[in-house]
Amino acid sequence: MSHSLSSESLASEAIAEALEQYATALESGNDEEASLLLLKHPVLSTQFSGHLQSLQLLCQATRHVSAQRLAVPRGLPQSDDADLGDYKIEQEIGRGGMGIVYSATQRSLSRRVALKVLPFASVLDQQQVARFRNEAQAAASLHHPHIVPVFGVGCERGIHYYSMQLIEGQSLEQAIIELQRRESLRGESNDPSTVKAHQSTWPEGSLCGKMNSFASVRNSHFVRAAVELGIHVAEAIEYAHEQGVVHRDIKPSNLMLDRMGKVWVTDFGLARCQSAVNLTSQGDRIGTARYMSPEQAAGRTQEIDYRTDIYSLGATLYELLTLRHAFDFSSRDELLQAIESRDPVAPHRLNPSISVDLETILMKAMAKRSADRYASAGEFANDLRRFLDGKPTWARRPTWADQLTKWAVRRKRWVAATFVLMSLAYVGIFLAMSMIAKQRDREMASAARARFHLQQSHQVVDRFGGILSDYLSTVSGSDAVRAELLNEAVRYYTDFVEYAQSDSDLRREVGFARYQLAMTYGRLGNVVESEKQYVSAIRDLQDSNLSTDSPTQRSVLALCWNSLGALHRNVGRYALAESELLQALEMYQSLTTEPAGQHTYDRPHSLALANLAMLYWSMGDRDKSAELFSKSVERLETCFHDSVDTLDPDERVTLQERLFECRNNYVAVLAEIDPSAAEAKLRDTLVEMENSLVATASDAPQVSRSVVQQQLQLAATQSNLASLLSASGRLDEAEQHAHQAIERIQGLLDAVNLPSSVLLNYATTYNNLGEILWKKRSWELSNVAFVKSEQLLRTELEKFPSDPEPLSRLAGVLNNQGLLAESRSEYKTASQRLTQAIEVQAQAIKLAPLNTVYRKSLIAHQQNLDRTLQSIQGEISDQSPLINKTLSQEIIQAESLAAGNDALKKKN
Repeated sequence: MSHSLSSESLASEAIAEALEQYATALESGNDEEASLLLLKHPVLSTQFSGHLQSLQLLCQATRHVSAQRLAVPRGLPQSDDADLGDYKIEQEIGRGGMGIVYSATQRSLSRRVALKVLPFASVLDQQQVARFRNEAQAAASLHHPHIVPVFGVGCERGIHYYSMQLIEGQSLEQAIIELQRRESLRGESNDPSTVKAHQSTWPEGSLCGKMNSFASVRNSHFVRAAVELGIHVAEAIEYAHEQGVVHRDIKPSNLMLDRMGKVWVTDFGLARCQSAVNLTSQGDRIGTARYMSPEQAAGRTQEIDYRTDIYSLGATLYELLTLRHAFDFSSRDELLQAIESRDPVAPHRLNPSISVDLETILMKAMAKRSADRYASAGEFANDLRRFLDGKPTWARRPTWADQLTKWAVRRKRWVAATFVLMSLAYVGIFLAMSMIAKQRDREMASAARARFHLQQSHQVVDRFGGILSDYLSTVSGSDAVRAELLNEAVRYYTDFVEYAQSDSDLRREVGFARYQLAMTYGRLGNVVESEKQYVSAIRDLQDSNLSTDSPTQRSVLALCWNSLGALHRNVGRYALAESELLQALEMYQSLTTEPAGQHTYDRPHSLALANLAMLYWSMGDRDKSAELFSKSVERLETCFHDSVDTLDPDERVTLQERLFECRNNYVAVLAEIDPSAAEAKLRDTLVEMENSLVATASDAPQVSRSVVQQQLQLAATQSNLASLLSASGRLDEAEQHAHQAIERIQGLLDAVNLPSSVLLNYATTYNNLGEILWKKRSWELSNVAFVKSEQLLRTELEKFPSDPEPLSRLAGVLNNQGLLAESRSEYKTASQRLTQAIEVQAQAIKLAPLNTVYRKSLIAHQQNLDRTLQSIQGEISDQSPLINKTLSQEIIQAESLAAGNDALKKKN
């Protein structure tokens, strides 16, 4: 079988080579050599007669055109044999890896067009044909002032082609070459007339005319003109991304400049459409090497998305502004390696006219990690426009050192004490690891003592990297110090893992160290590295050569499964999360039979139950979610009451906080099933919380961490109770609890730095208050509450633009504002707010496509807008087309997402 396949492959290569030789002979006018090739390869005449006829007419139409000439040739054949369908071929104007472009005349409409034709040898490769069709589909679906429009697609006598607007001008690559030649002449000659003689003749008012009229590229006016060009391209790319098309090959030769200097994006040969089958395999490097993003250069095709185009556009602007490639290596391997690992020369060093702000924008667009680039091409364009307008740009250089210095100056004693403690801790770590290395061959007692020192070192790092960092998260202005502590912990565990892997006595500790490393990355917000370390920790802990099958090792393995499941739940990978959380629960169930007893694992076991309950809630299965939350609460209550006398005060408070948090989540689910039972549990929890808070405050009158946590949980409980009371019509009591919840959180804002989850609940409480006041017909106060909720959510989104939860909550607030405006007969405002709610909810679904709650919310927002538009009728007829257009786009997008989600569920 392998021999047959090999022969077939060689035959295809021979045919392709023969076709190329035949085309070359025809283009050069050597008809005799072409005839000899047909005699030598009779398979061409028998199997590819249709292709040969098309090849002959195209070569006859272009054989008199020199490869170096750009003018229309004289003496072109005027017979019908030079036609390709409705098009009369004139001359070849360009060629590349994905096709040959001819100028042609469309007879039926008497207009000149550009005709792109698939190379003849490529028809033997079905993947090349599929890519060519994909290019035509991608380009034809886009209608933008700066994207070359496609007029028609066809296949004539075996030749695949499509026609598009003919751009009279040159590519940006040719323009850059002209500018480089002019700068070279300037360096060789001081005579301005010599330089002027080599300038292109563009209309004076056009963009290129302005760029070419400047004395040098080292000129602020040239820089502004280049930035304007970049804005137009970024806007065109953003439009393509909105339509689900990623270009993947943005470069100067694919940007055309017409005679008026208008820029056009062309050549979607490597584009990826949302609706098309992926034609790229893992490890393929697609695109032009010099303008590839790091993920393209590394062949990580699963990471290629719209941010790849942002990188390539950044590299193109870099070249236009500096007249130098961002990376200039003759070897392809060296070039790809540089793109992955090196930073380009600072643009300001190559062109002093490039300001620091513009350089920062370019470096952000060309960041190595896609997450560090602009969130969208539209954001890139807006930042370039802010630069032109003289406004502060969004791109910022790293300033953590300045922030750390200012923070340290204000807290000299605390910083000094922390530095001394950290120095002592790391000296101890170094000594412990040295002792382990020296005592490898000594007696077991010495090895045990060394292991004890190692555990002590781990505890010191855990205390500084974990407990202290969690405490600093509530201290205003301590973000830089907290991040530095966590990064030091990362370095410690990374070094330990590397060292332990080469030491047989320490190999069993690697899994635990990786788990701690994953937890630390999680605190830093690095989801990718956190997931990677959890997976590695599980692999090491399950390694049969290292496993001791001890309860301690199994409990760490269960923690890894639980944490990895929670991580995947947060990013919307529900099927994977369910499997991992069930694995954790199975391990905890087996651990309850150990001599240590059930209560030893009650707390982590309850956490795994709560995580699985949250997962089912997100998936829309309320019954399963309520059942698991009930089990989690029951287990925590048993643990708390049985061990309350044996726990120290801090552990008792922490366990009680976990219990209250789990109860709140349980009640939130129960409210959707049995509101009466939910209300009763909320009131019991509220009384218990208030009594606990009084006791804790009397023991520690200062604003301690435990007091803060209990205040926040009490506020969350009051907010939930207010929502339940509002639903049952008891508005006065609901309003009272909502105000109390807001006052509790407001009282803590000035004292501590509240985490993001609390601020989200704070915004939700304001939204609940707005709904209550709306029901009480307090229109103005209701609107004030909604506006406050919106402001808080938008502030959170500035910090975490990729988090779907604040997006969904913001959509809910916008929906409520629209309904409030509708109830006041302010239909124009209502339609605008409801349309915004649909757009924001659709963004949340893009980030978490499997979340059924988000999808149901989108449907509800759409229904509200439909009802509002029906009420408006003729009152806002001028703006209805725009609203309907926006709505239809969002509905189509939502339906597409829903279809993709169903397919993904089946796949999982």
